[in-house]
Amino acid sequence: VSSVAVLPNPDGRHTIVSAGDETVRVWDPDNGTQLAELTGHTSWVSSVAVLPNPDGRHTIVSAGDETVRVWDPDNGTQLAELTGHTGWVSSVAVLPSKDSQHRIVSGSSDRTVLVWVRQRGTPHA
Repeated sequence: VSSVAVLPNPDGRHTIVSAGDETVRVWDPDNGTQLAELTGHTSWVSSVAVLPNPDGRHTIVSAGDETVRVWDPDNGTQLAELTGHTGWVSSVAVLPSKDSQHRIVSGSSDRTVLVWVRQRGTPHA
């Protein structure tokens, strides 16, 4: 396991998100049951983060290969694939905003840090 995050749910409960191999997994912390397996990265997933949404239904952000991906944790659907790095993406974080227009920040072995507008496929200028 290379990274973990806590995902708040609208019902007040929490789930655990973990990264490892080429997948992101969502877990029930009360009983250890795997709730979802998110696939799409082509190499090791190095980092995960939780991207807050104004409606309380948060999404998962993952980094690996040369991409950042945004996921719906409820159904496992990939919502966006963010490309722009030319090296392995090693870290991802969320930049909070008072207006709920949170941005995704990613760091890569290509020696760049990119800032992304939520779920848009190009870095923020």
